[in-house]
Amino acid sequence: MPTPISRSEAQAAGLTHYYTHKSCKHGHLSRRYVANGQCVICARANALNYRNRDRQNYNSKMRTYRKGNPQLRKREQLRAKMYAPLFKKQHQIRLKKVSENPFMPENSLFLARRMVHGSRSRAKQRKVLHTIYAQDILPLPSHCPILGVELSYGQISHRGRSCHASLDEIIVGEGYVPGNVAIISIRANTLKSNITLSEIAQLYKYIERKPDD
Repeated sequence: MPTPISRSEAQAAGLTHYYTHKSCKHGHLSRRYVANGQCVICARANALNYRNRDRQNYNSKMRTYRKGNPQLRKREQLRAKMYAPLFKKQHQIRLKKVSENPFMPENSLFLARRMVHGSRSRAKQRKVLHTIYAQDILPLPSHCPILGVELSYGQISHRGRSCHASLDEIIVGEGYVPGNVAIISIRANTLKSNITLSEIAQLYKYIERKPDD
């Protein structure tokens, strides 16, 4: 948890963020911007709502802007290539810190956005619908709803891989849409996979069968 500091102290120290133990008016216990005192989670939610208000219009404006500024686009690509290793290292460091306290609102939002980003790539490869955002899978569950094991978040370790959280498409083929996604363990997701109810019944009968049958 960040060290508490007042806005005036953070401004005097030249910081961009400050943190208090007080929640914002929306109940978020998160860092705040020194410039305007706004909660970081509220600011991200407002930006997301602005983009989602008219997603097609927003994307059209961004494409037009990039086409009209080819040199800017080249500089962005060059900068991304130069700083990719640094961003990757910083992301790994942040992911490690976030995994220590995944249920803090700001950390939960970071982890949710990370899982949604991964599901968007899978949906694109499989050509299925994807309309969910980070807010659609919050709050994060502490235990797997199928196996009941405690879920782990952050970096995946080989030893604890089976209990790591994963985003599941409940009914395969209907896409990652609100109401058709759930956070379950990798173990449960692997067992579920593409198995059907009839196959589950057959597997159950096989396991319950006595050796002398």
